[in-house]
Amino acid sequence: MSSRWHSFLIGFRPVETQPVPPHRKNPYNILILGFDSTSHYGFMRKMPKSYKFLSEKAVIMESYNIVGSGTPGALFPLLTGKPVEEHPDTRKSITETKVDDKSFIFHLVKQYGYRTAYFEDSPEIGTFQYKYNGFQHQPADHYLRALLLEKAYHDPHRYQYHCLGAIPQYQAYLNLANECIQLDGNKFCFTFISDISHDDFNLISTADEAVLAFLETLNGRKVFEDTLVIVMADHGHRHSAFRSTYQGKIEERTPLMAIILPEKLKQRRPNALKALRQNKDVLTTHYDLHTTLLDVLDLKDYSNKYKVPGADIPRAMTLLEPIPSNRTCSEAGVMQHWCACAVWVNVTRASPMYARVANVLADYIDSLTLQQRSKCARRKLQSIVTVLQRTVNNHLLKYGIDASDLTNPTFEPPRAPMEYYQAQIILSPARAVFEGTLTYNTRADAFTMSTNYISRISTYGDESKCITASHPHLGPFCYCNDRKTPQA
Repeated sequence: MSSRWHSFLIGFRPVETQPVPPHRKNPYNILILGFDSTSHYGFMRKMPKSYKFLSEKAVIMESYNIVGSGTPGALFPLLTGKPVEEHPDTRKSITETKVDDKSFIFHLVKQYGYRTAYFEDSPEIGTFQYKYNGFQHQPADHYLRALLLEKAYHDPHRYQYHCLGAIPQYQAYLNLANECIQLDGNKFCFTFISDISHDDFNLISTADEAVLAFLETLNGRKVFEDTLVIVMADHGHRHSAFRSTYQGKIEERTPLMAIILPEKLKQRRPNALKALRQNKDVLTTHYDLHTTLLDVLDLKDYSNKYKVPGADIPRAMTLLEPIPSNRTCSEAGVMQHWCACAVWVNVTRASPMYARVANVLADYIDSLTLQQRSKCARRKLQSIVTVLQRTVNNHLLKYGIDASDLTNPTFEPPRAPMEYYQAQIILSPARAVFEGTLTYNTRADAFTMSTNYISRISTYGDESKCITASHPHLGPFCYCNDRKTPQA
């Protein structure tokens, strides 16, 4: 450890804000507290005191569904209204293009006089830096990445990874959120905590008392009067033995989403709370949350009006108005791989499709590292866990219309009926567990798939360390040749 003493001072610098347009009266503040890898039920189990508070004060969305893979698959839609695929490609090793900070909601609300803050811990796995090229300019007025990188520089061995100075890092973030909402003027504050939930979800329970105290403090200061308060997550836990179970699969797809509407908004729009409560059991997504934020801010004209081809309703709908109870994943822009309400049935071992689907998926995963074969070992099928077939019961799916097609403006649905398969397989080396969804064209007798449809279920740690810096998007698929091959 360093023999030199050092310290960090965190505060809010003065920020010049735009004047509030004269036609905007009594706009609301936004305060979002997010946790990485935290499912609805996981939060209920590990954070009972905080959950009890939210169950009394908030509307907790019971059928909230992710729309893509990992944290970027959640935060891109939440903060921009569009999935990763509808943004210019900004992946490392693919391009040098930076993530467009002006497409984020922070930039929009600043034009209406808001002071913005985006606090995200764990800079080594930053949402827009780990696999992407980061921002050209910082996305919000207050942004902690520079400080955390400095902390990492002074603490290269991560001796105090979970602390910021003398207090838990999560407590520092809660303190900042608390201070942020007390600043003058209108505020939009998004705080995202991952260090106590991303790697080991059991650690999140250490924050239960602190989160409860944070929420009680907001309540005591009457923050709920004029502030939309959201406690949420990006997705459930993705890499663990629990994820290999059916419950774990569902929980990955159903993150925490608890919404406390401003009291003043409920008084002015009494139907908003009624609709929100009605929607809690309806399929909803991060697209909808983005539109809801705009609705609360009286900026709904900026919402994404996109409709899935063949759908009668927009992909993104405000939670403050009734959403059809029979809404499907295809209509909501949820890929079938991520749809928690999809009905799958087992394919028997005797079926020709059982081994075929598993082998096609295994070969595809191996092909992803073909260009890095000098560094990444070949992946081979070791065993098949399950093969499932999707029961198709709506017109959008019957002819292959799925979220993967929606970014193509010239998309034309195939004329042959489609079938959907999902396989969980184990590949060597290192018994890597993958789950992938494949689309089968019955007329062409051919499969199509995408990395967007593949989940790496087992942890992979530093298996792909040899390409992490250059090709981080291949991390789940690569097993470095310079590693000692483990025993089967």
